[in-house]
Amino acid sequence: MKGVDAINEWGNALEDLRQSRVRQDDTEEDVFPREDLIAYLTDEGVIKRQSRVAEVYKGHSMLNKLENVSLLESATRYGDRSCVPMHDLIRDMAIQLQQENSQAMVKSGAQLNELPDTEEWTENLVRVSLIQNQIEEIPSSYSPRCPSLSTLLACTNKYLKFIAESFFKKLHGLKVLDLSCTLRICLILSFDLVSLCIVAHCSLLVIC
Repeated sequence: MKGVDAINEWGNALEDLRQSRVRQDDTEEDVFPREDLIAYLTDEGVIKRQSRVAEVYKGHSMLNKLENVSLLESATRYGDRSCVPMHDLIRDMAIQLQQENSQAMVKSGAQLNELPDTEEWTENLVRVSLIQNQIEEIPSSYSPRCPSLSTLLACTNKYLKFIAESFFKKLHGLKVLDLSCTLRICLILSFDLVSLCIVAHCSLLVIC
């Protein structure tokens, strides 16, 4: 709130922080493994260095700066992974900024059994999050026209077992597909997505 002097604006911001902290106590935090965040930034081309090691160093430096200005919270250990919690107020603000230009669709934890309706897959979409749902398959009837979509997060859909080839036909800009924390999945790709990086910490991934 740099440059804001009005007392009522600061009072409102303080109350928002208090309320968000109350909500956070009752819900799970949005937590992202540091190495996954760095991989997303690298694969999307935000981080560009001559070697993978240099890219990782740059990624950690960027995250440290975000933590220092409180845009991310301090890293926390979850098992053997260093994870970064994001304050829900910052998350909501980031989502709102993306959605104002129809560049993001966020359906994380929405209890979905299937993909969002076709009309929600607009041509301006850049990032889609379907994290932590109960989607079982992406059938051939889905073929969204989203040429600018670069990141699709479908992780923690533990029942997801099949993604039809037609789903990817018009996603020519897709760079990051996260299928981690799924159990067994068949992914059909008979054509090239040259820049696609698949993140899949699952028990079995079959690419046909």
